[in-house]
Amino acid sequence: MIRPNRFRANIVIITASLVVITILISIVSFIMQLQLLNEPLIERGDAMNNDFRVRVILYGFGLIRVVAFISFILWMRRAYFNLHQSKTSLLHTEGWAAGGWFVPILNFYIPYQILNEVWTKTQLKIRKEVESVNLVSTWWLFYILVFCLSLINSFYVIIYRHERTVLTVNTIGQIIIYTIYLFHQIIGIQIIYRMIPFELELKDMEIEDEPENHLIIPDHSPIV
Repeated sequence: MIRPNRFRANIVIITASLVVITILISIVSFIMQLQLLNEPLIERGDAMNNDFRVRVILYGFGLIRVVAFISFILWMRRAYFNLHQSKTSLLHTEGWAAGGWFVPILNFYIPYQILNEVWTKTQLKIRKEVESVNLVSTWWLFYILVFCLSLINSFYVIIYRHERTVLTVNTIGQIIIYTIYLFHQIIGIQIIYRMIPFELELKDMEIEDEPENHLIIPDHSPIV
């Protein structure tokens, strides 16, 4: 039986919107840090205030990001479960909709495969034509870009320590990464918005296909 997924979709939209807001705040914060690094002489108080602001925003962003990530996984797992319930041929079991995010190497393509199936095969169950998968592909491309650029940026800082030039390059890198991640989240919200009516139609189709309940009239004729 297909289970409702509207509530989970709404939670994803809300948490992803909060991520977008914190990304914008983070970008402004990094721009302020970049301006400070361009100063010929940085006062100790200004440096401490900057570090405090960056850390608070970073911790807040991390917390909201984790909540949004968990919400998205719960939504995707329910959407994939519903496809299985609709007798659709799929590449993976329902458990991979969650587990696929955490297995090294496999997490570079299994979540994309599953979301792509959710996007295309949900539509195929309710209509003949499928909207372009470009939205899903772009969303995943931005996700991979953010992951790879974040690793490069982190290794750069570890190798070259805390020289001002390194911090400047790192800050510029963070602005670029957060900008890409901003578009990633916006596209993700669009995907969820588009999926809501598709999933509702899938649920309606199941209700229409259910056999009508007939009243069983007992036979009171005498036994011969």
